[in-house]
Amino acid sequence: MQTLTIKVNNDYLEKIINLLKEIPKNKVQITQNTVEKKSNVFGILKNRIDDPVKWQRSLRAENDRDIYNESRL
Repeated sequence: MQTLTIKVNNDYLEKIINLLKEIPKNKVQITQNTVEKKSNVFGILKNRIDDPVKWQRSLRAENDRDIYNESRL
């Protein structure tokens, strides 16, 4: 068996998948990988942060921890 990788415009994806499904299941194995659009990172953070949204959420979580609560001071 061989592996074939293709990039398909979203408009034709369903047609291609349906065509492949017509081939007997013991002759073809369909694995579909969707490519997610990455957020743009620029400035001093470029090439340092893979997922800027995840990074920002971690900063907020750190800031919201109870160690900043006045009652602990």
